[in-house]
Formats: sequence, C-alpha cells, structure tokens
Amino acid sequence: MSIDINLMVFMEFLKIIAWYYHSEAKHGYIGAAIGILLLIAASLLLKYASPLSLLKGLALPLFFGGLIFGLGGGIDGHMTEKARPQKLSLYQQNSQAFFKEEVSKVEKTHRSWFGIRLFWSAITLTGIALLFTLKKDFWIGVGLGTLFLGLLGHVEEAISMKRNERYWKEVLKSAQRYPPAVTVCGGGSRIDTGKDQEPGVNPPQKKQSSANILPNGLKHKSNLVIDTLGSVAGLAKQDSIPKAKDFSISVSADTLLPEPLAPQKQQSIVIRPDTIVQTEFIEKSDEFKLRKKKKLVDYYHSDLIGKDGMSQKHCWFNKKYIN
Repeated sequence: MSIDINLMVFMEFLKIIAWYYHSEAKHGYIGAAIGILLLIAASLLLKYASPLSLLKGLALPLFFGGLIFGLGGGIDGHMTEKARPQKLSLYQQNSQAFFKEEVSKVEKTHRSWFGIRLFWSAITLTGIALLFTLKKDFWIGVGLGTLFLGLLGHVEEAISMKRNERYWKEVLKSAQRYPPAVTVCGGGSRIDTGKDQEPGVNPPQKKQSSANILPNGLKHKSNLVIDTLGSVAGLAKQDSIPKAKDFSISVSADTLLPEPLAPQKQQSIVIRPDTIVQTEFIEKSDEFKLRKKKKLVDYYHSDLIGKDGMSQKHCWFNKKYIN
C-alpha cells in the first residue's frame, strides 16, 4: 500500500474519532437537558396537582427519571468531551496503543447493550403492570409516568447504540490495518509486538549480513531506524539512497532525502508517519484559521475617536471589524 493511501486512511479514521466523541458528548448533554425538563415538570406537578390525583402520581416517575437523565447525561457528556482531545492525541502519537485501549472499550460497550435494554424493558413492563392492575388515579399516574420513562429510555439508548455499533465496527476494522511495527536497525530486524524482550535475549536476526542490507556509505556512521505503522513514511537522511527491495518495504521516491548525514557516533533517526500527519494537520488548521480570522478595530488606541467624535461607549457597543 502506498504512503499516500496510508495517510488518507489515517486521516479518515482521525475524523471518525472526532465525530464519535463529539456526537457522544452532545448526546449526553441532550440527555441532561431532557432530565432538567423532567425535573421542572415534576416540580410543577408536585406543587400544583391535587393530592392523590393522576397528575400527582405522574410527577413521581418524572422526578426520578429527571435525576437519571440529568445526572447521567451531564456526567457522560462532560467525561466524553474531556476524553476527545486525549484520544485524538494518542491516535496521532501511538496508533497501536490507541487501538489496544479503544478495542477493549468498544468491546465492553458492545457487551453492555443487553443489560441496558433489559433495564429499560423492566421499567416499561412495570409501568404497564401498574397501569392495568391498579384502579386508583394516583397509581394510574405512576404507571403512566413509569411507562413514559421506560419508552424514553429505550429511544435514547437506541440512538446511542446505533452510533456506538458503527464506531465499534470501524475500530475493529481499522485495528487490523496496524500490524506490529517492523524495525530495521543496523542490519538486523525484529517485529515489535509491544512486549518487553526478556533480559539477555537478543532479537532475531536476518540471515543477511549488514553489508547486504545497508549501503557502504552508511557503515560505521549511523543506525537507520524505520518505524512503521503498516507502511514506511520516509527514510532518514543518508549518504546514498538504499534500494527499497533491500528492506522488503514499499517506499515512495519523493520521501527519500539525498542530503548527506554528518558522521556521528550512535546516531539514530526515527521518522514516524503519525508525526508527518500531525504536522500537516496543524498546518492546514492554521491556514484555515488565518482565512477566517478578522481583526477588531482598536478604537481606544487609535485616532478614530478624536477624528470622528465617537465616544468610548459608542465604540464598545458598535464594534467594527476589518478583514
């Protein structure tokens, strides 16, 4: 797979992460807003409804539902919004660590849906039972409120489940694109599985000698380290350009830097595709901000007040912008 395709896939999944965590946070805040509305409605019914009336009974499940949605949605929205920049940063800096953490999270969420649906189904059935078994107005109101709360919970969780199941599939599919990193170092090679090597045990070596792998210009000068997440993003600066077949890795020609490398002892250069993507992503963001940015005219430190006879109060409430 070419480097351009890898970068495209990398950026696409970066957008999916941002979309998922932003949508989950917004979903939590909407749930909190629904909870606040339920609490307001329950408070009004408790205050103005007649004792032991249908509306008085309706107020009780609305009150408890408001607490569940308000507290649960608010906490979930805040925690998800807080985790979003951390997840984006982790994915750009260490994709393997991100997928190791995220796969566990989405699998746990996927397994939890049965219990969540069972909980709201139990509330719905309780409301139906109260509605048809008890004849007093107060308990009929409690049954109606409980039934409404159960149905509302089912709808809210169905929306969240649809989004989470889509993200679950995307995470599992994208995790397969990131095999363990291949490291080529001074003529030797190893597969980095993320586990520490046992002390005293050297990584497995290729049968080829270092003379067959590295060009003569690189001998005894520096180690060439290529750390890849599925493919190579570039090669370190070197005296001569090694052939891609020597590394058994597809390398784009425009990523090879022909500048000579100053002789240094024990020098190791690592180029990661995620740092290239991060730099490119930041540059595009800065370019977009520069296009959209407007400058506020500073009336307080200019000659416009004296020239036009405008007061500071007029300037404050009639701010002027220039491109």
